[in-house]
Amino acid sequence: LQLGSAIGSTSVYRWWVGDRLVPRRYWPALAAVLGVDLAEVALRASGFDPVEPVEPEGAA
Repeated sequence: LQLGSAIGSTSVYRWWVGDRLVPRRYWPALAAVLGVDLAEVALRASGFDPVEPVEPEGAA
């Protein structure tokens, strides 16, 4: 990402699905554009999908 470059909805979607690593400094802006909580962006950026249920330890 270069400063001053336009960020289209396609780029935002690719970031959201994990095709690109989003630097932490952009997380608040990404959360605002997508209309979600910052915590959800942080979870997805760390590789966790908050839509999937989490199994308790030892359940497998």
